[in-house]
Amino acid sequence: MSMRMKQLMTVSVIALAALGCRSSEGAEARPAPVEAASSAPAMSEPPPEKRTPIPAPPGQLDPRAVYNVPLDGTEPQKGPDDALMTIVEFGDFQCPYCARAAPTMDQLVEEFGDEVRVVWLNFPQENHRYARPAATAALEAQAQKGDEAFWKMHDKIFSNQGAMTRADLERYGEELGLNMRKLRRALDRDKYADVIDRQVALAKSLNVPGTPSWFMNGRFMSGFPFQTWVGAINRRMGAVRRMVDQGVTKAELYDRIVATGKTSP
Repeated sequence: MSMRMKQLMTVSVIALAALGCRSSEGAEARPAPVEAASSAPAMSEPPPEKRTPIPAPPGQLDPRAVYNVPLDGTEPQKGPDDALMTIVEFGDFQCPYCARAAPTMDQLVEEFGDEVRVVWLNFPQENHRYARPAATAALEAQAQKGDEAFWKMHDKIFSNQGAMTRADLERYGEELGLNMRKLRRALDRDKYADVIDRQVALAKSLNVPGTPSWFMNGRFMSGFPFQTWVGAINRRMGAVRRMVDQGVTKAELYDRIVATGKTSP
């Protein structure tokens, strides 16, 4: 397959992710356009040319605002803690749109190197019976072998969404060389229930409309092709670099940006 064809396929499938897997509480919600002008002092980059800010309808996430999406440092991530741009994804392992969007997140990490990190938060949809056990298996992989093992399990599940039964998850664990006694016990006991419930509660408090949904340095993002993500990152990078130039350390950058962000739409 030619590189051009691969790029076109990436654009088409990620554009579909704007539809996403809708949460039951927000099934009728439709996210507002994400490329509106900035209104947050900490991210005071100039507005994109030839675009008019569109206010979000009541109860929907406003792409002009910065939201407080706290991280405690235990979440699976790709990229360094002190990256200039942090992309937090609310995802569901049984959501086909999340699977289709995953290569774009990988491309962004490859494109921007240490300037970008991608963080995964679980938002299993209630009508996806296998999503929560899959999240448990992935978190157990992380607990046993670190973030790299989480992403390997993540990729295995997304590559095999037609095979997500308990037996399938155990098979993936064996392929990754996990301690199977611990994996089975984690699945039996819903070991990461508190972690997953806390992440679901955060998603619902923010009124995240479904999966996949992203917050880039606290700003809501939804359903972009790769080149649009690149443009959005480049437009906002200048404001972030200015914060560093003014004395904010890269290690504290994300927390400083989201600390005063909105906690609900």
